[in-house]
Amino acid sequence: AALRAAPPGAWLAGDAHALPPRDDACDLIWCVAVLGLLAEPAAALAELRRVLRLGGTLVLAVAGERWVRL
Repeated sequence: AALRAAPPGAWLAGDAHALPPRDDACDLIWCVAVLGLLAEPAAALAELRRVLRLGGTLVLAVAGERWVRL
């Protein structure tokens, strides 16, 4: 669905604890409402940092109890 709805680009799916891109490969990483669901969030953050290019953008949001109730 993402490929049909969005402009051309590279789309990858993988395990957050072992991301498929090489080091410093991503200009933008979007991680919203998932970090708290992972078994090892610190390891996932380390992976995000590994694949994020210097000067890249990480969009990270976590859901708190108040957000979930709304």
